[in-house]
Order: sequence, then structure tokens, then C-alpha cells
Amino acid sequence: MIEATLSPRHLLELLRPALDLDAHVFGDYVLADCYRLDEREPVCIELRRGLDAVEIEVVPVAAKGEGHEPPARVAGLGLSYRVPAPAEVGVAACRTLADALRTSLGDGARRWTVTPPSLRELAEPIAAEVRREPATLDDDPDRALLLRDFGYYERLYGVRPEPFYVVAQGERAPGVSVYYPAPRNGRVPNSAAVYAASMRIAHRRRMRRYFAGLGCVFDDEACPRTVPTPTTYARALAGRAGLARVRPRLIAGVGASLRPIHWGVLVRRNLLPVTVAPSWAVELHRRARDVELLANIPCDVGMTVHDMGLHALGLHAVPREAWDRLVNLAFEHVRARPWSVLGGPWGVLGRIASFFEGPVTTHCWDAWREADEPEDFEASFAPHFAALELELREL
Repeated sequence: MIEATLSPRHLLELLRPALDLDAHVFGDYVLADCYRLDEREPVCIELRRGLDAVEIEVVPVAAKGEGHEPPARVAGLGLSYRVPAPAEVGVAACRTLADALRTSLGDGARRWTVTPPSLRELAEPIAAEVRREPATLDDDPDRALLLRDFGYYERLYGVRPEPFYVVAQGERAPGVSVYYPAPRNGRVPNSAAVYAASMRIAHRRRMRRYFAGLGCVFDDEACPRTVPTPTTYARALAGRAGLARVRPRLIAGVGASLRPIHWGVLVRRNLLPVTVAPSWAVELHRRARDVELLANIPCDVGMTVHDMGLHALGLHAVPREAWDRLVNLAFEHVRARPWSVLGGPWGVLGRIASFFEGPVTTHCWDAWREADEPEDFEASFAPHFAALELELREL
């Protein structure tokens, strides 16, 4: 029996002799995407007609008569549709796609191995829709601070960040982005770590293109290591009504990390601070990293990719009314306990800073994972806002 592998990349290659991305499959439905989101998921083909979507699962199946019979099968693969697609649409889609696969596979049985979900298995036409082009920082108002950050990052982690333009479907993001390579040496403190996005965000075609439009590119590990500068971020969101007014601001720090009272003042002004530490703090941090117990002390170097890729991108679509409500409620706590601001990390401002950096960011990304479309974020965020408001009241 012929051995074969099944992945989004391979499946779309098998379909392409008969069908291309965005080509009509039947009726008004077009081939929109092909993905696998986790180890439990089958490989899925998505067909779309405007806002209507039909998801077709493709899995290896046993011989006929053994178990549930799928609507269509070809060469050892079974094709089934996911509810809530209407039965007549789902069955027609399965049969049309099976006919397209038969052009490449014939009807001979194969022994299929399904590959683990990975961005390396993205179909080439989908991966090619987002790319980077070399750029300079000449027109970015934060050029001096960014270059300082580049030098510090190279000093600490053995590799230098680079500026790029992000291009999605031939359209360039409205400004420069920065690629922060993974460190070649040493340990990155948690305050500067780059966290992977869920495959639902990094792998889905519409989400990839949407975040690329903001200047963000996910690497093969789904980490957003190419992130917009604060200026690019602000330009990308300009003109979008109803969004939170908070915007990242690159600033020169006076110490290793920003103090809660400074952070609170800036957030009250709808500024999300992205700081660059002074050289003495960087050198102190570099030496401290050699001591195991001090290896994870915070230092605002490498924070640009962390703050932009985790905090800023996560909350960029929060509705203005929700954000203003959280900020106003937070600072009601400050007015009620004015002397507590002197408590540093243990005071009210320290707890509020932790709230916005922690729970707010976490709930935003949870809402993104639950959104089928970028436009669905506001609806998926609503229950998270209720939970955040309750948590803030009890802070």
C-alpha cells in the first residue's frame, strides 16, 4: 500500500490541479483556507460565501463497511462537513472536493500519516500572502530609541534586531516593523519573553492577513517576533472608530524597569509605555544574569517585542467604552487610597499595573482565540469585559 502524508500544505497541493485558493468550488462557495489547529483536530478545508462558511474535515478512514460512512471518500480519505452547515450544502461540498482530490490521487488506497500542526505545514500560497521586505528606520520618529534598543538587545542576546516592511497580499503595512530574532545566548527574563499565539490566530488565513496589516508576522513557532513600531501601530489603527484610545509610546527609561507610579500616570493618559533602559542598567543586568537567582530580574531590553507583540496587539481592538470604564474604575481605587501609591509594587498602583499587564492581556487573547473573524472580537470580548470589571472591583 502507498504511504502518504496528510497536512494542510499537502492537501492544498492535491487540490490545486482542479482548484485554487479563492476559486469557486460549487455555487457561490470559494476555497478559502486549509488548516489544522491542534493534535486533536483533523485537517480542515474552509469554503466561504460572504460571511457563510462551510468546514470540511478530511481524515484517514477504514475500508467501506467499517464504522460510520462519511458523505464522500477518496483514496483512503473521508470527507465530512461540520454542523451547522446545511446537510445539502455540506454533502455537495464533500463530494465536489472528493472529485477534485480524485484527479490527483485516483482511487487506489493509501496509508495516511497526519502530520502535527505546524506553521511549516502552511500551504505555500497561504504562507506567501504575508512577507517581509527590507526597510530602514529613517522615517520612524523613534529611530534613535529603537537603534539604542537594537544595540542593547544584541549586547545581551547575541543577535541584532532588523527593520522590515510587512506586506500582506501585496499591500504594505503603514510603516516599519522590527524583527527580533530569538536570542542566541543567555536567558530572556519573563518581562521580555515572546509568547506564542494560538494556532487559531497564527494559522488561520484571515487572522494572519489581519495581523500582518498591523505590521505583525508570526514565525514558525507562532511567536510574533516581527512587530510594528508604536508609530506603525498608531497609523494602522487611525480612523477605526470605537476603539480604545490607548497607544504605545516608546520612552527612555531612567532605571532597569518602569516604576508603577510612572506607569500609572502614563496609562491614565492613554499611553502604553514601552521603555528602553539606560546603558548602566543594561550593563548591570548583563552581569546579574550570570547569577542564577538573579537571572530573571526585569530589565527593559527586549521589551519592545514583548510589549508590542503581547500587550499592544492583544488589546488593540478593545472597545473604547470598555477600556475607558476599566481605566476610570482603576483610578477610583487610587483616589480612594491616595497614600497607597507610595507602596511600590505592593501599593494600589502596582496592583493596577499588574492587572492591566496580566488579566487584561490574558482576557484579550482569549477573546481573539474565540473569534472566528477579526470583526468578531468585540462580541467575543464582551463576557471577558464583565469578568475583568468584577475582578477590578475586588482588587
